[in-house]
Amino acid sequence: MINFKTLEGHRQRGYAHVCLVALARKLISLGVRPYAVMEPSNAPSIGLFVKAGFRRAGGGASFVAYKPRTPPEDGRKSILK
Repeated sequence: MINFKTLEGHRQRGYAHVCLVALARKLISLGVRPYAVMEPSNAPSIGLFVKAGFRRAGGGASFVAYKPRTPPEDGRKSILK
């Protein structure tokens, strides 16, 4: 994926979520499995990716990797499909 950041005055409006889901859907349609790597202390980013249908896929002390749930283990429908 890419590194992106929402400008301070535009946060908490769902823009990052809309962009993330659109990009992930496009990548999936092209046969590319999207993933993200972030610091475990980055709760806002982790929340964004989990809300978008990603799940933890591994990691260590300095990073966490997330990839789309396919199928969702918790019974929820992934919004990426």
